[in-house]
Amino acid sequence: MRFVAYSSKLWNFGILILILLFGGVFGVFAYTGLPLWGKVAAVLVFGGLIALTVVNLTGGRAAIEIDETGILCYRAYYSRIPWDAVVSAVRAPRSEMVNGPDGKGVRTCFSEAWRPIDLVVLDLNKYATGWLARWYRGALMAIPGVMNPPVYALRIEMCGLAASSEDAMRAIEYYLAQKKSHADRV
Repeated sequence: MRFVAYSSKLWNFGILILILLFGGVFGVFAYTGLPLWGKVAAVLVFGGLIALTVVNLTGGRAAIEIDETGILCYRAYYSRIPWDAVVSAVRAPRSEMVNGPDGKGVRTCFSEAWRPIDLVVLDLNKYATGWLARWYRGALMAIPGVMNPPVYALRIEMCGLAASSEDAMRAIEYYLAQKKSHADRV
């Protein structure tokens, strides 16, 4: 069993439209009042965002690959995580509680097909080979008062993929069951 998920072209196209819309509004209202260095910086930022989105639209690389060797999630910038290191996996709850300004919970809801998958991985930092993964974890741990992600937890975001989290979870459960049956035989 193999699961491969690619970024949704419609999702990336929607992001491109939002960037262009925001850039247009910014250009109409703020661009003319900026000094020259500000105009250059604005052009570089919006040009970079547009270029990244166009590369995602035209790129054919998978965002997530799940096969017999492990899980490879290009979105999280981790190297391949072998099945020996994966302890458990569960789909995130249908809705989560987020604290609002009054202390009461505000409900946020995930689409059923795009619910994230939470993995428990042994020694996750060992697989943080991408500079973005190392920077993200380091930056979160350096900010006081921010909840640090556990060193063993990895959330695979399914949002914007042309695939279902149910299919990904089936593949993960299949390989975890194989791992368990192999361990029982030995």
